[in-house]
Amino acid sequence: MDIDIVNLMDSPPTFDSDRGKSWIDLTLTRNIQTNYIQNWKVNSETTHSDHKLITFFIKEAKSSVTKKSRWKLEKLKLIDFRRDLCCLIQTFCDIEIKKSNFTEVMRVLEEGLNLICENNCKKKSLREKQSAIWWSPNLEMMRSKTRALRRRYQRTRDDEERNRRKIIAKNMQNATE
Repeated sequence: MDIDIVNLMDSPPTFDSDRGKSWIDLTLTRNIQTNYIQNWKVNSETTHSDHKLITFFIKEAKSSVTKKSRWKLEKLKLIDFRRDLCCLIQTFCDIEIKKSNFTEVMRVLEEGLNLICENNCKKKSLREKQSAIWWSPNLEMMRSKTRALRRRYQRTRDDEERNRRKIIAKNMQNATE
């Protein structure tokens, strides 16, 4: 389950009352390495509880995993892609690949392929959303009232009042249909 306890062995008690002291409060982590937890401490400041305030910081870790890009051929402009790919391959024909420069050459090749794919990706045309011809300002007003009535009955805590408001909201909804 990979749950770690962050509490320090020599920390002061996390619970302190007239009846006694205890280390009952735990700070648990899951899927976070404990070395990312910094400045964990039990504060001595008074709180409105018998439990002490526990504070800590989580160090931000830079991810070593890079997101790989995926490209589908159907979404590429193939003629332009082929032209740019030929140019990229031509530049690598002149380079002598050795063990010492292999990783650098592969990194440049990957960057070049990603750039070619990005440049030759078919762009989606943004169509303007057309409003429905049958929708009217009167319908918009009725929809707003129905939603307001529904929100009002959902917020109500008293059961009788809630049922009364629910019936009113349902009647308004049926009137709009």
